Amino acid sequence: MKNTIVRYLAILRLYFSAIPLIWSIMFYLFLFRAILKIGKIPQYNMPDPKDLNFNLHYSLLFYGIPVCLLAIILYPILIAFTFRKKSPIMKELSIYFLGVIIFIIQVYIDPLGVQEWFTD
Repeated sequence: MKNTIVRYLAILRLYFSAIPLIWSIMFYLFLFRAILKIGKIPQYNMPDPKDLNFNLHYSLLFYGIPVCLLAIILYPILIAFTFRKKSPIMKELSIYFLGVIIFIIQVYIDPLGVQEWFTD
């Protein structure tokens, strides 16, 4: 029973490690689609991202922000419960830290100035 729970937590840990990176990739794909549609990098309220008719893509990104934050918080906790000396964790950690760094840069530093446009 305990091994089964640990195995499920390890699978959940693998998914949680990839969520920030997947969100970041989806965000830049949304931005790329917006640039193709309007012909320039979008700015605050020009156009509103909801008006681009990418409803599913927009909803996945918008509602994915709290999921991403939750994954960033829960992933280290899952490592604490499921870590074993023989587990191949380096790839998973690399994906996690790459995703977290890109997510933090995009959401908090916003190098292109498009996060404000997306969340307005």
